[in-house]
Amino acid sequence: MMDEEVILYMNADEILKLLQENGIIDKNHMQDIMNKEKKKYVMAKHDGKIWEGKDAKWYTYIQTTDGERKLRKRKSESELYNYLYDYYKEHDIDLTFRARFFAWVERQKVCGVSDNTIHKYNTDYKRFFESSSIEQKEVTQITKEDLEDHFSNIIESTKAPRRSIKCAFGYVNGMFEKCFRDKYIKENPCALVDLKLLLVNCSKEKKRKEENRWIKEDEMKCFLDVLQAHINNHPAYIQNYAVYFSIYTGLRVGEISSLKWEDVNFRKQYIYIHSSQKFNWITKEFYNSDTKNHQERVVPLVDNAILLLQKVKEVQQRYGIVSEFVFANEDGQITTKAISECVRRRCRTAKIPEKSIHTIRRTLNSNLRGNGTPVSIASSIMGHSEDVNKNNYTEDLSSVAYRKELMQEACHY
Repeated sequence: MMDEEVILYMNADEILKLLQENGIIDKNHMQDIMNKEKKKYVMAKHDGKIWEGKDAKWYTYIQTTDGERKLRKRKSESELYNYLYDYYKEHDIDLTFRARFFAWVERQKVCGVSDNTIHKYNTDYKRFFESSSIEQKEVTQITKEDLEDHFSNIIESTKAPRRSIKCAFGYVNGMFEKCFRDKYIKENPCALVDLKLLLVNCSKEKKRKEENRWIKEDEMKCFLDVLQAHINNHPAYIQNYAVYFSIYTGLRVGEISSLKWEDVNFRKQYIYIHSSQKFNWITKEFYNSDTKNHQERVVPLVDNAILLLQKVKEVQQRYGIVSEFVFANEDGQITTKAISECVRRRCRTAKIPEKSIHTIRRTLNSNLRGNGTPVSIASSIMGHSEDVNKNNYTEDLSSVAYRKELMQEACHY
């Protein structure tokens, strides 16, 4: 009879020896189990042929870390499997889906992908792959059917829209492409998946309310009345001026926030746009970087924009605000978040549908196009391509009466 208290203080080898001595387990049986497990491990790692030669010895090829194929032989099959087991244990690389995914993420970092994109990879991984059936499965064992089952499940369970699923699939495809280049797999299983067929079952994208993507003329009047009233009551609230400036220039909110006085040319009446404030979702900090499309541009200043900038200068001098940034208060540079929130608050006060700061940008562009401004000039002012301008930023904001007038001219015979 074994003393339970003694067993508590024994290590694994001592317990195993004790069990064998007491006839509880059979040593040969245990050895068979261990050999089977070793063989199973080797078969999962080793995709080369293993064969018995005419000389009764056993052969196989291994892939070395430098990519070369080298022949290995042993006297018996069991010796060869033991060698392969020790070899793969020594050179073991974590080939699970999770490990390879984050190895791909690290590669993306080296390639210069932004912190915010890395943040999206991480959040999407938690959403679509964490605790899934493929997370701990080795990439060498993941098949086309595994991927189809997984994506069918997340489409059903998350109700994610088509665009999100396409992004997630793109990550996985990139990961498997890296695995293929690293010679961990013989082919990319994503290449065999019929993605279009999978996407048929995706939830339809919620159509954005078109009325919230533009500001109608009557809404703009109410909005400007509220904005001016707030300026009159709170002259040092710089966010109001930043919002006004967006109406006159159509700048992106990040471009407004990062605008410096040295970028303003009062004599030639233009501003030089070359930077934009952004938010790092990993460090949770605002920072100034290139514009969205990494391009610089010159934006003309209308008379009201010049008067507004002069007003901002007066306010900053009156309240002792010293900053290189145009839109700054006593705490420094105004953030994009503060400007965006200012727009939403003024909309609520004006009792109009809540708009985003980007809505103002779209509205100015639509007015330019409606006034006959060529798309090449409008897109140059806005800082994007002509296709983007036509497809995403242009809307007919004319009144029914004006359209009727145009139609009467067109059909006057």
